[in-house]
Amino acid sequence: MTTIIQFAHRKITNARNPSESIYLGSLWEDKPVALFFLRRLGCPICRAYIEMVEKFRAEMEARGARLVCLSFEAFGEGSDFDRSFTKYSFWNGPIYTIDKSVYQELFGRKGMLDNFFGLLDIDKEAYERSKQTPGNLRGDGFQLGGQYVVAKGGKIVLEHKQKLFGDDAKLTDIFDSLEKCLSKENGHKRNTSDHQDTPRQGASPNSM
Repeated sequence: MTTIIQFAHRKITNARNPSESIYLGSLWEDKPVALFFLRRLGCPICRAYIEMVEKFRAEMEARGARLVCLSFEAFGEGSDFDRSFTKYSFWNGPIYTIDKSVYQELFGRKGMLDNFFGLLDIDKEAYERSKQTPGNLRGDGFQLGGQYVVAKGGKIVLEHKQKLFGDDAKLTDIFDSLEKCLSKENGHKRNTSDHQDTPRQGASPNSM
């Protein structure tokens, strides 16, 4: 079975500073990391999900964890990242681009027939949560994504691969996994029950 650790030596490029490239494995060399592989930058479900994570990012980083988004899509002037992802501040933390082949090996893609009937193959809770999130139809609508939590040193603590569009790991599972990593390192544990999956309020309508 293909795992994220197998790609530790793949280069990833900083979307906010394209001249900076690092190895994927460097993200878990010195601290635990939560990795969010975004299915599509214009996907409103992806945006609504990562915006919920953003609410807790600074707190978790201050406590010693690392939270990182990844995408295979292009960055720079005129891209979805440039035109709208940053405009609405869905995610203000680190975001890197990685080769699409890594996505395909880790998560696979939906077939054309699956995508044709895509409205029947979307996580309904995630769809409801994203109704007030702006989005667009640009990009690869067939690609799936997922989430990982990797402990310092490279042990996989949580692995979640999407089976449906919007089938993302629960935030409580992600933050509980990070807490376990931090408690082993720091000798303490904190309740993460307040890390709930809550929807965005007051944004403009989305497009699927």
